[in-house]
Amino acid sequence: ELSAKLQESLSEEQKSVLKKKIDDLLSKDNLSNAALLAGVANIVADIVGSFVKAKGHDFAFALTSQDGLQKAADFLPDLIILDVQLPDGQGWEVCQKLKDDPRLKNAPILMASGLFRTPQAVAKGLMLGAADYMLKPFKLDLLAAKIEKLLKAHA
Repeated sequence: ELSAKLQESLSEEQKSVLKKKIDDLLSKDNLSNAALLAGVANIVADIVGSFVKAKGHDFAFALTSQDGLQKAADFLPDLIILDVQLPDGQGWEVCQKLKDDPRLKNAPILMASGLFRTPQAVAKGLMLGAADYMLKPFKLDLLAAKIEKLLKAHA
């Protein structure tokens, strides 16, 4: 069930579309650890986390690069959603460190940014090893589709 804060911020249609897409994604039994979000806004973490947890899968959220790297090492997620601009650094460096770690190098990374929106920024993320790049603000149906695609490819 969505939290009260989320219910106020989303239209009924948005909630319905997102719930269906994420329910479809999480109904598959091939997920061991669903997601780690690093630096992404709390509202997105609430949305994804609500559905992931409701389906009985693990979920972690990190606000800073250091916390994200530590949780990734501890959690070994199947998917990482990583903001380019973090309170304590740049997601570019975090992406590189994740890809350099033998335990995490195969976890797909979905980089996200509202500030770095140029083709060069997208190319930089992909060159560093991100599996995909998404511009903020998120379109919820696109976010759900990208999560589904990346988890399927990683399975």
